[in-house]
Amino acid sequence: MPDAERTPEHVAAIAILKSYNERFTAIIDMIDSNNRLIGEQKDEAQQLLKALKESLKTDCKEYDRNRDNLNKYESAFVAPALRQASANIMSAWNAVPDQKMHSDLYGARIDITHALHDLEKLPVDWSPAEN
Repeated sequence: MPDAERTPEHVAAIAILKSYNERFTAIIDMIDSNNRLIGEQKDEAQQLLKALKESLKTDCKEYDRNRDNLNKYESAFVAPALRQASANIMSAWNAVPDQKMHSDLYGARIDITHALHDLEKLPVDWSPAEN
């Protein structure tokens, strides 16, 4: 469905999940291209992971704090996906970026991509009771 047919809240929710998906993908792709990162690549991947984990933590707290004020898309898709992804990142940000971290991040990204896929397929007149 084109964004023009979606509500601004629906478009914003999709944008949030797309942004997180891109951030996960950037780190995963760095690790994919090398079995084990060293030097500047290692430092960059670690800093990206640190920032990602901090953003997830901050956003999860914000969604929890404002639970009663979330729109239906944030409540049904964005907040649960971010909480689940955050909980599924077991790697420490300062760990050596290797295949274990790759698997860890890949699994956490699935939480984001599933919610994003479902959110993009929603009809214009969707209500949470249908989910």
